[in-house]
Formats: sequence, structure tokens, C-alpha cells
Amino acid sequence: MVLGTGRIPAVPECARAHLGPNCFHAIDILARPLDLRGSRVAVVGGGQTGAEVVLELLRGSWGEVAELTWVSRRLNFEPLDESPFTNHLFTPGFVAAFHELDRPRRQSLLARHKLAGDGISLSTLRELHDRVYQLGALRSGPRVELLPGRELLSLSPRGAGFELHTRNNLDGEHEAVPADTVILCTGLREHLPPCIESLLPELERDEHGGLQVDNNFELRRRRPGDGRLYIVNGGRTTHGIAESQLSLMAWRSAVILNDVLGRRRFAVEQERELVRWRARPREDARSR
Repeated sequence: MVLGTGRIPAVPECARAHLGPNCFHAIDILARPLDLRGSRVAVVGGGQTGAEVVLELLRGSWGEVAELTWVSRRLNFEPLDESPFTNHLFTPGFVAAFHELDRPRRQSLLARHKLAGDGISLSTLRELHDRVYQLGALRSGPRVELLPGRELLSLSPRGAGFELHTRNNLDGEHEAVPADTVILCTGLREHLPPCIESLLPELERDEHGGLQVDNNFELRRRRPGDGRLYIVNGGRTTHGIAESQLSLMAWRSAVILNDVLGRRRFAVEQERELVRWRARPREDARSR
């Protein structure tokens, strides 16, 4: 069995009790009948989704808002890294090299590579910057506040709306942001489906509770059992940032099928790597 059930919305704990028509995750924003005319709106999350939602609000897609506040934990609104050599992180060679590392090194690389898959497209940033600058220069439209480097600490009711309590990671000061509507652009998280709950005690975990996924995408079990259980889009901590992307979907499928068949039905090795990620074996190095 191959689990490919995807991820679910990551909702900050402080916001879970307030989910409803005026506080919601952006995953289904296009399906919501929104009328935000004259409202104070807070958008939480500084990735591509947050940027696109802010841009649509500035365009008046759901009516012209009175105030718009964009809150992000990141220290700036940063562009997606689409440079040529960064794209080589999404190759079978790098995935294999990443899988061989110990957990601390993998965690460090995941943090360093964040903008390779979770930044804002440059075109979106330019349009956003120009739009906000124009509104400020003309003194027209909604009042806009851009608040990067803010950690959301809590969310509490205030009248018919909410108050977001944040900490400024630049100077350590605390701030309160009033809002009638809160839109959470806080990403997605990995989640195993309820249908396999009976198997969870069998799965091997690391010291932090993370799943142990072999290089062939098989979930490691405490004891060998009948059948094999594979997972895709669930091994970010073991296979790197490419695991949550579509770019290697065909390769992942081929690796799993080869393992199921017990033979090399599909060619999954890179014939030539532009970047050599791993150290050359000592024997090869001496022969050069």
C-alpha cells in the first residue's frame, strides 16, 4: 500500500478555538462567499499564499477593505529562490545524499533551503510592492500595514472581531493588531490518515516522533510484517524539500515500483549529475 494522502492545513493552536466564518485557513478561500467591504482584515503568513491573498485584497476582489494588516514570522517578505543551482536540490542525487545524513544535519538543511520551495514569486512581490507604494503615495484606498518579523502569540475575541497579540522579533516589543476577519495563510502539515491508526504502534519513529522512511519510500516498521507500506509526500525530514514538490513525482513512483517488483523495471539513476553532492570514494579519489 502506498500512502499519498497529502497534507492538511496547519492552524496555529491559538486560533483553533476561533475558526469560523471570520477566522479561517486560506486553503478554501476561493470557495467562501466573502464580503469584506469596510472590514479590518489581518492576513497571517508570509509565504506565497499570504502574498496572493494580500494582493487580491488590495485588488478589491472581496470588496474594498478599510484596513489590511499582513503579519509574518519571517524577518522580511522574501523571494522564492529559483536560481539554477538551487533547482539541483530537486534531483535524485541530492535526495539520496540528504537521506544519508543524520537528523541534525537534515534539520539544518531544511531550514537553510526553505526559500527554495516556500518563498514568494518575484512577480508577485513586485506587484505587491508597487501597489502598496502607490496607495501610500496617493493616500487612497485601505490603510495597509506590513508587519514582518512578528510572532503570533495569541488570538482573542474583541467585540465582534479579534485581537492578535504578536511579538516583534526585531526589537522584542509586543503589539496588538485588531481585526474583524483573520485569514490564516500558515501552510500545510504532514498528517497520517485515520484509516491506518491501528498500524501506528508498528511504525518506527526517531527520537522526535518523526516517521522513519527508507530511501525507497517504505515506512520502517518495528517488526517485519506481511506486506509493505510506502509513503509519498510524507518524508520531508528524511528526503528533503523535494519530497513535498511535484517535480520528482514520476521518479518517486518509479523507485517504489522497482522495489515492489524486486527488479529494475525503470531507470531511476541519474546518468550524469551537474553537481556532485557526496564525497568521492577514497579509491576513486586516489585514481584521479
